[in-house]
Amino acid sequence: MTSPRALFGLVAVWMTTTTPLVGQVSGTVVEARRAFEELDYGRAVELAEDALEDQLSPEERVEAYEVLGYSLGIMDEADRAVTTLTQLIVLDPDREPDTQALPPRLVSLYNQAFGQVLVVRRILVDSTSFVSGEGRVTMHWEVSRPSTARLRLVGNGIDTVIDSMLVNPGPIRYDWDAQVAGAPVPAGDYQLIVTAAEGRSEYQRSAEFGVAHSAVDTVAHISSIDGFEKQPETEIPPRDWRPLGMATLMTGAAAGAALALNNSAFDGARIELGVGAAMAIGSGLALSLRRPDARPVPLAIQLNQLIDRSIADRNQQIAEANAERRRRVLLTVVQELR
Repeated sequence: MTSPRALFGLVAVWMTTTTPLVGQVSGTVVEARRAFEELDYGRAVELAEDALEDQLSPEERVEAYEVLGYSLGIMDEADRAVTTLTQLIVLDPDREPDTQALPPRLVSLYNQAFGQVLVVRRILVDSTSFVSGEGRVTMHWEVSRPSTARLRLVGNGIDTVIDSMLVNPGPIRYDWDAQVAGAPVPAGDYQLIVTAAEGRSEYQRSAEFGVAHSAVDTVAHISSIDGFEKQPETEIPPRDWRPLGMATLMTGAAAGAALALNNSAFDGARIELGVGAAMAIGSGLALSLRRPDARPVPLAIQLNQLIDRSIADRNQQIAEANAERRRRVLLTVVQELR
């Protein structure tokens, strides 16, 4: 168990590392903090209570409630500490205890106070970019109690409720299509106002963000389909050696017949036969060596026609999609940090 001296030391370290208030600070608030840092918690309580009776700025009032609440917690006045911390939370719900520096007992008292009062905190609009109608803006916030949350968009001549919903305590996420009355939200600066309501209690916080418009990139037409290549629609058949073969065969037959006759009366005929044979063989050789004419390839023709139809259909779809995209805008949402 943590000893009182060690506990006081932890709190003193936390208080000395807390971000100081900016600008002119009430002297009583300064004295209350100093008393807290010096572990004089009774005096810190007295000074903080005195300060809260004065005219204080919101920042000074937060500081005074913080010193008072944690001092009461250390002094084992848990009920008063929780009541005081609820006032701190209402004024500045984002001012949370440092769980690494504060003792668990004080963190627990803060959490008890947080659950007793209705507040909204950690409101955030994510920065993003998307084509209208094809994306959403993510919004975040946290509520302390079960309640009805109402999201309201204000700015650039618009004041409309985006949505309303029942929520449980804890972090909430909401995705908005960035549409107002069926059209993309106009470019400009906006406030997202989150209002939580529980019975007669209401609490609201806001976050600022900007919306910019730009043209949507179109898609280029295609000239081919991945995985499919057009094939040659004609082919050159192999050379046909049949004319040469037939000429040679016929010449051989004629020569054999002439030799069989073996008669001098046919000497002139044999000469003519030899010349004719040579001419026949030459003609057959010429026909066989001639480059064959190209012939169509039916399967390749059908495949190419199918590819052409597919490309035409896809380009028609792209053209229609581009026409639609030109009617849309690219929305860029940027959170504006305060």
